[in-house]
This record gives sequence, C-alpha cells and structure tokens, in this order.
Amino acid sequence: MAWTTIFETIILLGATQGFIVSILLFVRKEPRLPNRLLGVLLFLMALASFCLYASFNSWFGYPLLEFLSYLIPLIIIMPFGPLIFFMSRHTWIRALH
Repeated sequence: MAWTTIFETIILLGATQGFIVSILLFVRKEPRLPNRLLGVLLFLMALASFCLYASFNSWFGYPLLEFLSYLIPLIIIMPFGPLIFFMSRHTWIRALH
C-alpha cells in the first residue's frame, strides 16, 4: 500500500467525521447559536477535505465539474476556524475587562 493511499484514506475519514459531527451539532435539541456556527464551520471544512479527496482520485470527470473545482477552491475555507476562534477569544477578553 502506497503512502498516498494512506493519506487519502485519512482525508476521507476526516471529511466523514466532520460531516457527522456538524450534523450532530446543527440538530441538537437546544438550538444555541455557537453550536450551529461551529456545525456550519465543520461542515465547510469537511466539504473542503472531501473536495481535496475527490481531486486526488479524479472524480471530476466532466469538464464542467473540473472547471468548478478549479474556479471555487474549497481549500481556502481551512483558516476560517482558527480565525473565528481567535476573534471570539479576543472579543470575550475585551468584554471581561
């Protein structure tokens, strides 16, 4: 088994885990806004990982899908999580002082 296959499997499993956790966070009984925002962020990051996996395995066989995968790079979504974390942390620290 090649190393690329192992890494592709890890990406696919991470995307699957992200989809499952985002759905669980979004459909909780108590609809809190932070849970829903975190669910949406996890869904977007899982979607970016799935797009990366699909591009590794050449799933974009049609020219239109391949063009859209190059036009809308979902990998740019990756830094949103840490940015929102640090922004909210900064906001909470300012609110406490």
